[in-house]
Amino acid sequence: MGGMFTVGLVQDFWPRLGRFCYLAQFAVALAAIGSGLRMDYFHLPVMGVVSLSPLVATIVTAFWLVLCTNVIGLVNGIEGLAGGISLMVLGLTFDVAHASGDAGVALFIAGMAGGLVSFLWYNFPPARIALGKNGTYVLGMALGGLSIEVSHKGALQFAFLAPTLAMGLPFLDMGMILARRLIRGIPIFRANRRQIHHQLQEQGLDPVQTLMVLYGVSACFLTAGFVVMWTKGQLVPLVLALVAVLVLLFMRQLSLDSRGRSTDTSRESPSVFRREIKNAEILGKWLSLQSTRVNDFDEFWTRFCYVINDLGLTGAELQANGLDRYFSSGLPTGDGLSSRHRILGPGGVPIQILIRGDSDKTHGTLFYTLAELAAEALQSGLQRSRGFKLE
Repeated sequence: MGGMFTVGLVQDFWPRLGRFCYLAQFAVALAAIGSGLRMDYFHLPVMGVVSLSPLVATIVTAFWLVLCTNVIGLVNGIEGLAGGISLMVLGLTFDVAHASGDAGVALFIAGMAGGLVSFLWYNFPPARIALGKNGTYVLGMALGGLSIEVSHKGALQFAFLAPTLAMGLPFLDMGMILARRLIRGIPIFRANRRQIHHQLQEQGLDPVQTLMVLYGVSACFLTAGFVVMWTKGQLVPLVLALVAVLVLLFMRQLSLDSRGRSTDTSRESPSVFRREIKNAEILGKWLSLQSTRVNDFDEFWTRFCYVINDLGLTGAELQANGLDRYFSSGLPTGDGLSSRHRILGPGGVPIQILIRGDSDKTHGTLFYTLAELAAEALQSGLQRSRGFKLE
């Protein structure tokens, strides 16, 4: 865990080194495997025990540890969420360790849980301390490693499945992001601000309400994990079916696109779609660089309006701390499209940005993708700025 802490600490202080973080994470995972932490076998419903060769076990374990490390980091966009979910999973793994009679692992988990309870006291919205990448990487690595450690208890056939179910919300969040990007043709490894908590906040929930909703969903996944453990796997098919129903209902309520918009791209050829997205990405990088060259927000806003105009969007409205800015390209609006985004400015200042488009000129799916990329570029630029005030 010390290795993952170091990787996260370096990324917190030197974000530009983030491109190397996956290599560093795999290096740490391989070091953990070298110390004896390896998933040599696991139990699957119907298939029974699946044994792995040493090479396959090493590869699977490394990917699992890196995956857990990053899915916990994925839900760290709102205070209290990553810590709360981790605390729930630790409760389940403690139950597994206690049931297997492994006092050492149970004591370690209890210590981590106690530390998390103290941390959450100060991390609950409005937070006074933050977890950071170093904290989320440590938690993710610990949860991934503990799930492997408890799975070695032969008497508990589903000891690996149960903690995995308890981490269902972060895995669901990652799955929705990947699905959305595949549908829209957005590169998978781009920075992203369309996590579930962002979508809930854009629907009008405040941070505390958002946190309570996601705690409730996580509690459902946690309950599924406990049921699997307490029934010794006898109800696995029923539990998995109920989890699938929960996921479908939650996705329907939230909507995969969060705005009920169509994903039909029949009016745009794939090549045109990819070209426009690539253009938006290039403009976003340009805008982010421009933020380091301007001296005040008005200059930066002028450059953002240029991006909006170049993308063929019709306007934008920004509101933050009593600050209002409006832009209209002068293009005809036709049947107007609009996309509202909540982003964070310098110092974590919340900003509402509404981007408008023309349905006669830009297909709905392409418009919402371009609007999302524009909002991401605006947030990136503001956070890279020289600290100019929003006034």
